[in-house]
Amino acid sequence: MKLKKTFKLILIIAIFCVTFSIGLTLHNKEEESKTKSSDIDSIKVLFNETSSTVNKIEVLRKEFDNQEIQAILSSESIGLNSAVVQSSDNNFYMDHDINKNHDVVGSLFMDYRNNFDSKKILIYGHNSETLETDFGKLTKYLNEKFTKENPYMYFATGDGVTKWEIFSVMIVPDNTTTHTKIEFSTVEELQNHIKWMMEESVIKLDVVVTINDQFMTLQTCYYEPDDSFLLINLKKVEDNNE
Repeated sequence: MKLKKTFKLILIIAIFCVTFSIGLTLHNKEEESKTKSSDIDSIKVLFNETSSTVNKIEVLRKEFDNQEIQAILSSESIGLNSAVVQSSDNNFYMDHDINKNHDVVGSLFMDYRNNFDSKKILIYGHNSETLETDFGKLTKYLNEKFTKENPYMYFATGDGVTKWEIFSVMIVPDNTTTHTKIEFSTVEELQNHIKWMMEESVIKLDVVVTINDQFMTLQTCYYEPDDSFLLINLKKVEDNNE
């Protein structure tokens, strides 16, 4: 009898502990979700305000206590409005958010070799089959009709806002490094790179690209097939420097 009572007591305590643990986990996930939502809202408001982008970038740096915030990448058509950071390597922001807290989703980050005058700017971000990520939204550009109707993205830095047009959408093996080239020593080398980006596009876009253009490549993981990258290639079409 005493053994039965003891067993019942242990069972009640165990059920309480499990229930409490589940409740705490759900609470933490809810709080984390609220924080991320708040971050996104802050960036969205800042991007759409009429104040200078210089002030916007400085406000973001102060709000998130991070001087490595460099820009805001925006596309209304896919619901993207995200801070872009840059570290001294291409590893840190793979698993850290813009507060520099550990986060498996990571951040959008610019290649450490880049500056805003680079012939090609590279921006990396995660995609996931199970989690929502900023660059997971890039898969919408695999639809040719959608991309032709929504070809522009905007890049706000401390110097102003620039407008970029998509001219190529690629799926490449994840051991490919050709797209990571950011500077070109000869005209022929640049011409071959442009030709590669255009000919390997999985959709056909009637966009004229020349060696005088500045480029941007957005890279994220892709799963059809496995072990591949989705690359969105853009050229700068308009400056609005302040």
